Amino acid sequence: MKLGSPFRPRLLSALLISIFLGSAPATLAQERGELRIATSYKLMTLDPQYANLNENTSLLSHIYERLVYQDENLELKPGLATSWRPLSDTQWAFKLRDKVRFHDGSAFDADD
Repeated sequence: MKLGSPFRPRLLSALLISIFLGSAPATLAQERGELRIATSYKLMTLDPQYANLNENTSLLSHIYERLVYQDENLELKPGLATSWRPLSDTQWAFKLRDKVRFHDGSAFDADD
């Protein structure tokens, strides 16, 4: 279907209204100190210990920091841990990054 000149003003008006209405909720959420995240995935939980699914881990990687990351070549890279070494077949020792704090200001340590 060819969009002639009579459709352009209506299309432009609809676009401007949708932009205005689309930005209003974000502005209100920002004033309230809310964080809203949109995703096409159906998430089970925001608890990283509960479910290890692609849908969850892809979002949670933006919220939680890991001890160790993998780069594009699947090589291990430091995160919250600056170094690590095996102590036995079932135990590892991690050296934690200094001066890390949680959102409430409490210190991050080995007990966490």
